[in-house]
This record gives sequence, C-alpha cells and structure tokens, in this order.
Amino acid sequence: MKTVTIYTDGACSGNPGPGGWGAILQYGKLQKEFSGGEAHTTNNRMELTGVITALEALNEPCVVELYSDSKYVIDALEKGWAKGWKAKGWVKADKKPALNPDLWEQLLALCEYHTVRLHWVKGHADNEFNNRCDELAVMESQKFKKEAGPTEEGGGFPALVRVSDRIWYLPGEDFTGRDRPFLYYVKGEKKSLAVDAGNSPAHVRAFYAALEAAGLPRPHITLLTHWHWDHTFGLTAVEGVTMTSAATNEKLGQVAQWKWNDAAMKERLNTGEDIQACDDCIRREYADPGDIRVTTADVSLYGDVEIDLGGVTCRVILRDSPHSRDGLFIHIPEEKALAVGDGESGDYYELGGAYDQSRLTELLTFLEGLEYDVALGGHQAPWSKADQLAELRGFLTGE
Repeated sequence: MKTVTIYTDGACSGNPGPGGWGAILQYGKLQKEFSGGEAHTTNNRMELTGVITALEALNEPCVVELYSDSKYVIDALEKGWAKGWKAKGWVKADKKPALNPDLWEQLLALCEYHTVRLHWVKGHADNEFNNRCDELAVMESQKFKKEAGPTEEGGGFPALVRVSDRIWYLPGEDFTGRDRPFLYYVKGEKKSLAVDAGNSPAHVRAFYAALEAAGLPRPHITLLTHWHWDHTFGLTAVEGVTMTSAATNEKLGQVAQWKWNDAAMKERLNTGEDIQACDDCIRREYADPGDIRVTTADVSLYGDVEIDLGGVTCRVILRDSPHSRDGLFIHIPEEKALAVGDGESGDYYELGGAYDQSRLTELLTFLEGLEYDVALGGHQAPWSKADQLAELRGFLTGE
C-alpha cells in the first residue's frame, strides 16, 4: 500500500460559532491543501471534519501517517474511546451522550479502510505543516464570521428561532449567498421531525449544532418537500429515517447520476436541465462541487400519511405546486401551522420564477381549505396565512 502523510487542524470562534478546518495531504513530492468551514459549529467538529475530508480524498486503501494537535481526535482513536462509545450506543463511561456520533461513524469507517498511524503534535508550535493547517482553518472561520449577521444569541451566526411551543427553525440564506433554505424542526413527546435536508452536509451539521446548542435532540424523521438541490443535497449527512414523495425520490435518482465537473455543470446550463442561479449558489456552497453526493430518501410515499410524534401530528399531503410537480406539504394542526417548502413560489426551472396560473389557482383553493394560522416557507421567515394568501392572489393574472 501507498504511504501518505496527512496534517489537519480545526478552529472555531465562540465554540460554538463560525468554524473552519484545514488539511494537508502529502505523497512523495506531491502536496495538496484542503479547507472548509461552517457558520455554526464547534472546534471538535471542525477537527473531525478535517481528518474525515482528508481521508476521503484517498482513492485507495493507504497507510496514513496522521498528525493532529487535537487530543480529542488522537486519544479517542488511539485509546479506543470512540469504538467504545459506538459499542454502547454513543454513551460515554460517565453515562453522558458522546457528542458528534455522525462524524465519529464516518471516521471509524475510514480508519477501518485505511491503516492509520496516529501522531499528536503540539499546536501553534514549530511544526510548519500543523501551523499551515491552523492558518487555513482560521481563514475559513473568518469567512463565516464576516458574512454572518446578528442572532438571538448575539454570536454572529444563525441560531434556532422558536415559532411556537413545538416548532423551531434555522434561518436560511437567499440567492445572493448560498441559497440555504429555512430548516424547520417539530418536537413531539416521543419523536421529533425535520423539514428538508438542507443544501449540503455542512448545512445539516450547522442545523444539528444549533439543535444541540438549544438542548434539542436530533430529528428522528426528516421529510423532503421537493427535489431541488437546496432542500436535498444534505441528505447524506442526515440521521434517522428520511421520507419524501415517490416522485421526489424518482427525480433524486436521476440527479444522483449527474456529474459535477465544470464541463458537465456548464452543459446542464446550456440544455436548461439546471439554471444559473442554482449553479452560482452551488459553487458558493461547495468549494469543490465534485464533493457533491446525491442520494434518495429511505422511504417513498405514494399517498398522504399522518405521523404521530406524541402530542403533535404531522399530516403529510402530497400534491403539485406552482414551484415543482413533486411537492408535499406538512400540516401540523395542533400548532396551527403548515410547512410549504417552496410550494408557494413560482417555477424557476420552466418559467423563470413566474407562476403557472392554473397551478396557482389550484394551490390557493388547497390552502384556503386548510386550517392554519402560520405558513412555514422554505426561503422566508414564518408568516400569517392571511398575508400568504393575499400575496399569492396578487400573482393571479388580472388581480
């Protein structure tokens, strides 16, 4: 087997807060740098992500000399703690939950695939490669720190916002940023549910970190409202059971065959299979679009269903919308709320964001027949049913 050397480091401002990671991979005279970050994360998650990303870059089993200044990573692997946490259902010896099980699952699997030799190095000392990784990590975290706006916690990064007794959301970003949609969370007495999977694994990790900061468990179920990239490309990082309509899963199966090199992305723009706004946002969200991995949900729904979370019910209603022909809506009667995904928006793929009048009329009839007070949209903060219907009626020709 080939022997490669990897250096990694992570950084976080606030912990939790804006964070970054850096990695250097060396083989012979070849050297490659990697880096990335998240708007809301922790230092340990960044340390783990750096190691995972570097190991995932290897195309075949290798002997890996891994250097890190993180005692959290080195000790948990070298002393077998992480394997022990996994064997006990991610519970530590002190009976407290082991944090970051999603990342540890990935790292343990990679350590089975490769032969990893662990080396702890002192941080911010005389190791030039560790210091370079630190520079990369800090640089990435500073990007998010500069971009982020004020939040409830005043930390400069998105925090969960409470809608009602049992509903929260993580604010999103618009087309001028990375087009991250609002992610919603519904907590029952027995289970919890998330609406949509976000636009990347990094988005999912930011969502989970926000849940952890708010003292909320990760969702048992995640529902996808439609196939568009910004609502589904984080699916590979989602925990628990994932569900969506059969139509959405069929489309995701097709998208999973797409290639993500520059030539293929430009060709889809030429053929109209993709649109410029999405291409731009994808390139902002992913430092390397080649990292994109698209998958389908665990469960395909062929009709409406009710999901009992314990004290709160989510009615999943499958129907087309002006935005896409594979949509679903989630009615939460106990909270008088309706999650619409992007169902209240126009059609960007076929009509440049305009509304098909017949589909808009059908949507209005559907919404008028449901009892709810608050609409949970995919790219805006929750708003009243009255305001929602008034705006949609304004898009009807002649209104």
